[in-house]
This record gives sequence, structure tokens and C-alpha cells, in this order.
Amino acid sequence: MLKKQPIRFRIKTVIEALKQGKKKWSDLVSLGIPEKTLSRVLNDYLIFWGLVKKEGEYYVWHENLRVFKSFREYKLAIRHSRQLIPALKSILDIKLEKNPLYLAAKEHLQSGYPEIYAKLEKFESVFTERIRYLLAKHGDKIKVGGRDFMLLIPEVKKKKGFLGKLGFNDVEFKKVDIPFLIEGRKKEEEKELLELRDFLSDTKAFNERFEVYRDLAGDISLLILKIEMGEPLEGKCSLCPKVRIMEGVKA
Repeated sequence: MLKKQPIRFRIKTVIEALKQGKKKWSDLVSLGIPEKTLSRVLNDYLIFWGLVKKEGEYYVWHENLRVFKSFREYKLAIRHSRQLIPALKSILDIKLEKNPLYLAAKEHLQSGYPEIYAKLEKFESVFTERIRYLLAKHGDKIKVGGRDFMLLIPEVKKKKGFLGKLGFNDVEFKKVDIPFLIEGRKKEEEKELLELRDFLSDTKAFNERFEVYRDLAGDISLLILKIEMGEPLEGKCSLCPKVRIMEGVKA
């Protein structure tokens, strides 16, 4: 027969989970804690001590609550949140490198918006760092609308008429499709182009991937709008200004 764990170990497990971000009851049950014990940990200890609050269906660690002692503290939080808007926007940029504050924005999503963070993890599992690297490097060779590879090769042609006689030239661009693009390229570049082509060539999978992107984009766009309208980000990050919590006061 397995020996029951002391309650202090259960409390520690719940605290560590909640510090990462707000959790539903089902999320906490998945930690392997019996429901009766979990109810005791939450209600008789953490909530009673003021370390955890219940917000709707979520349990929230007190440091992740957006409750402010003064208008000055609110101003600090909203300024910090607005400074993270470019980083939040960069989450939706598939090709470019991330904003320097990207990790801070991601920490806010993880601790304050678990549903959005789950979508972000799914998005990053589809558009991996490798794929982002390939898109950044070879994106100028992709015709996004038709999802086919192309290379635009400049061709210099002599202008017609009087200007041509004076030595003026025109530059026209000739499209070279992927079979011709791959041939004759350096071996490493050829390998990268084939890898990227395979990623984009499956139309059904491509559409499914961008459905993940669109779903995340909708949530991020709404979150940014809320910040612009004056609602500070929930959760916390390593760059958050120090905000004191005042018991019983709502923002």
C-alpha cells in the first residue's frame, strides 16, 4: 500500500503549478492530487491564507492578479503592457526575428492567458525555428498567393527608340519556377529550398497550419486592442514593474 504524501508536498505542487499561470480545477487534478486532497489544499490553505483567489473557473496565484493599490501603480502596469505590444505583434510574424521583449510577452501569456498560450505552443510546433529560418532566408523566392517557389532574375534590355540610342536600358524580371531554381544551386541551398517546398506543397496541411495561425492571431489582436483601450496585461513577467497587491480592492 502506497504511503500518503504529507499535505505540505501537495501544497508545494499546487503552488508551483499556479505560479506558472492560472489553472482550472481539471488542470490541477491532472497533477495527480486526489480531488478531496486538492479541495483541502485550495480552500483550507491557499485560499484561506490569501495566496490564491478564485476568478470564474480559474484559480490564480496572488502575484498574478491585476489589482492595484493606487492609480500610479495602474499607470505603471498599463505603460508596461503597452511597451509589450510590439512583442505581442511579433508573435504573429512568421518570417522575421522576434522582438527583444518577446520572452516577456510570452511569460504574460503563460501566466495570465493559458488558452492563448496553448494556441501559441501549437503554432510554434507547426512553424518551428527551422521553418522560420527558411522562410526568412528564402521568402523572397516564394509567391505566397499560389504557394509556388519562384526566383526573379533581372534581365537588362536596351530601351527602344531615342533613349536606347543614348544608352539607356530597361530592367525586366524573368520568373524562374522551382524546378529550374533548384537545379544549379549550391547543394546546401538546394536542400533548404526542397525542404521549404515540401513544407508548403501540401495544400491541405498548409491550410490547417494557417488555421492555427488565424486562431492565434484573432486572440492576440483582441488582447492588443484591450491594452490600447486601457486594460493592463494579466499575469506577470520577469520585466514587470513591482506592483503591490491590496486585499479586497478590484482594478
